[in-house]
Amino acid sequence: MSVNPDHGGNEPFDLRTLVLLTVAGAVVYASYRNSALGAAVGIGIAVLLALHNLVKRN
Repeated sequence: MSVNPDHGGNEPFDLRTLVLLTVAGAVVYASYRNSALGAAVGIGIAVLLALHNLVKRN
């Protein structure tokens, strides 16, 4: 599931995608087990995305 147009999208998952899916799964599980951690992770992701969008525009 590569979005790189040079490869046509017919390749299996690359390492980056596999790592991101693994980390996302671990965060979802940890958030499920501890709701306070889930709220903190949610706020952290929102701040990270906002900062990324600000930096990307410049």
